[in-house]
Amino acid sequence: MRSKVRVSECGTWVQTRVGGTITFESALEFIAEAARKASVHRLDSYLFDLREASNAKRPFHDFEIAHHRLRALGFSSVSRVALLVNPNDQTHDFFKLTAGNAGHNWRIFNDENGAMDWLRRPEPSQVSSELTQHRNARS
Repeated sequence: MRSKVRVSECGTWVQTRVGGTITFESALEFIAEAARKASVHRLDSYLFDLREASNAKRPFHDFEIAHHRLRALGFSSVSRVALLVNPNDQTHDFFKLTAGNAGHNWRIFNDENGAMDWLRRPEPSQVSSELTQHRNARS
């Protein structure tokens, strides 16, 4: 398994490109590296490009990461995480399901532009805050 972690060109999220077979240990490594980079740059959005990777973790390991390890690494329910996957690869679906069940905001995409658009979109709380400010300014 190989991975490359960097801040996106727009500076809005941490982008991790992963290739090869993902095991429990390798998943913890690249997820932790992404979390460290996000912490340093004060980011809370992630794009994991898994189009060249397959998940070989057992379902128990997906559950362990989603329910116990992510919060310890700094992921929260407001962290936005896009999983960019090959449309013919469903090996990541169970992990996304367990992350969602653990209260995390993770989504699967087959289209890179769709993933980036979702990461750029303002949070619902930001939209309502901006709407309130706009209404107050008109009063």
